[in-house]
Amino acid sequence: HYVVDYDAIFAESGGQLKDYWELPLEIDRNLDGVPSKKRSMYRKRYAMLDDLSKVIEEKLEL
Repeated sequence: HYVVDYDAIFAESGGQLKDYWELPLEIDRNLDGVPSKKRSMYRKRYAMLDDLSKVIEEKLEL
């Protein structure tokens, strides 16, 4: 049995709860406010997003 608290994930990502979660378009990449045990995860996440963005731009020829 595995439980995921999406409310916590979206709130941690700077989201605002209305009738739905509204997430910011820009990512705050400053890791100063991130607990040290989560910094590695954030760095990997940002690297993955950068790689994904690069592949999308190449495929769409943007």
